[in-house]
Amino acid sequence: MSARLRSEVPPVVTSLVGVVVAMVSAVFGISAHGLAAGAAATAPTSGQILSVLAAGAGIGAVTAALARHRSPVPVAAAGLVAGQGLVHLVLASGHTHGPAGHTHGADAATVRAAMDATAVTSHDLWTPAMLGAHTAAIVVTLAVVAVLARTLAWVAARVAP
Repeated sequence: MSARLRSEVPPVVTSLVGVVVAMVSAVFGISAHGLAAGAAATAPTSGQILSVLAAGAGIGAVTAALARHRSPVPVAAAGLVAGQGLVHLVLASGHTHGPAGHTHGADAATVRAAMDATAVTSHDLWTPAMLGAHTAAIVVTLAVVAVLARTLAWVAARVAP
C-alpha cells in the first residue's frame, strides 16, 4: 500500500484490519500449536483462547498503527511473529515439552529448573515441528489475507464510486 493510500484510509479502518488479521493469525496459531504438540497437547481452555484473542487484538491494533507510519511489510511481519510467539507462550502451559517431559507452569522456579535441565534447543519452541507449525500459521494467515484483499479489490473495482 502506498503512503498516499495509507494516509487516505481512516486510522480506525486500519486498526480494524489489523485486529481482524491478528484474530485470524491467532486462530491458525492455536490450531498449529495443538498439532505440533501432538499427543502431549491439552485442549486450550476458554481463558487461554480469550487471552490469545484479546492480546492478539492489541498486537494487531499496534501493528496497524505502526504500519501507517513505517514500512508496512516488515512491521506486519514483526506483528505476525509477535502474535505467534504470544500464542505459543499462552498455550505452553498444561502440556509437556522436551525429551525429559518438563511441564510449563505458573511457577517461575519450575520453568527455570526445566530450562536449566535441558538445552535451550530442546525446548519445544525450537523444535522443527513447533517452529514449522507457527511458521505455517503465519503463511496461512498471509494467504487468507491476500485472498481477502484481492477479493475486496475486485469488488471495489466493480462498484461505482
